[in-house]
Amino acid sequence: TQIDGNNVNYNQGTGVTFTSTPTQTTKFIVDAHTTYGCWFSYEQTVTVQALPKTPAINDYTYCQFTDAFPITADSLSSGNQLLWHKANGDIDTVLSIPAPSTQAAGTFYFYVQQYDPITGCESEMDTAEVTVEALPTVPTTEPIDVCEGSVIQVSPTAVHTLGYDPLSQAYGKIHWYDKDSITEFAQTPVVSGSTLSDSTYYLVRQEDVRTGCLSSIVKAEVHFIHKPSSQITSINNDFIICDGDQVSLALTGSQNFSSIVWDVRTTLPNGQPILFQTQGTGASFIHRPDTTSQYIARAYTPQGCEFVYDQYVTVQALPKKPGINSYQYCQFEDATAITANSLEANNKLIWHQDDGTTDTVSVLPAPSTDTVGTFYRYVQQYNPLTGCVG
Repeated sequence: TQIDGNNVNYNQGTGVTFTSTPTQTTKFIVDAHTTYGCWFSYEQTVTVQALPKTPAINDYTYCQFTDAFPITADSLSSGNQLLWHKANGDIDTVLSIPAPSTQAAGTFYFYVQQYDPITGCESEMDTAEVTVEALPTVPTTEPIDVCEGSVIQVSPTAVHTLGYDPLSQAYGKIHWYDKDSITEFAQTPVVSGSTLSDSTYYLVRQEDVRTGCLSSIVKAEVHFIHKPSSQITSINNDFIICDGDQVSLALTGSQNFSSIVWDVRTTLPNGQPILFQTQGTGASFIHRPDTTSQYIARAYTPQGCEFVYDQYVTVQALPKKPGINSYQYCQFEDATAITANSLEANNKLIWHQDDGTTDTVSVLPAPSTDTVGTFYRYVQQYNPLTGCVG
């Protein structure tokens, strides 16, 4: 006979043994009949303990290679423990499951029951699901060139590589960092050749907006193109010429450039300044300026940088004609030295003699009057300070 609560159930079994699965505390009564016709009754109360609740083990989602936390249960009663059923068949009794590894991407399951050590009862099985999201691929970067002295602002380049959703929104979100890999910029860095003094780089990675996971960090290079130490030279490194002379200029280090263009900034006769562009190309330039002028070489590197070099060439005025005097003598008359009316102070005369030689004098020697005829003397006024000859 089985009595549970107010329920009495007779004749639930016969024989020496009896199996039952009571759901609450139950009294079992055995009526035994001897061979002598005697009846004896025996009874035993079986107490049914309530099972612990399922442990309500937590699920977790991690990005690959991030630090994980121990797996805990929200419904673990005080004094109770967890029975962790491991993949190898072992069972460990723990209060929390050790932090899982995040080295491999995937979904991993942990099976646990709540165990009451006082009653020895175990709850139904509960499952923790741990998802390890794979890291996204790194963004694509390309180095950029920045020209020394350029005020044009440019940004390093990084392109997401995770594709787009149906609304054409990128799955990849770019994050920029300083060299310490900790300081994050609110937006893409901006640089110019006027703020840099050497090559540099920034760090960048992309976030998969579907998982929130960040890729590894890669460099975005900024190449600083230094201005070559070139200069404009002349044949004798003299940039002071006389009116009417031509100047032969050259830009040193021309092998550093893919092209060179020459401009001339000068002044018109009315005093108005003017720039004549593209008056010549190449490493050298020959020109005959009318007045003092600025020569500008615009040199372009293979990277597309424009560097400007300039040099002033001063044009000195020529001395006036010396105003040499003419003379008339009678044969055998005493002659006087030949002088110039317009010879300026400190200037000299350059006397071109019949034999092709020249003398530098202040006056020409008195001519001979022994021979009858007309004789010519050729002279120029010479300024020894400027080197110019009229």
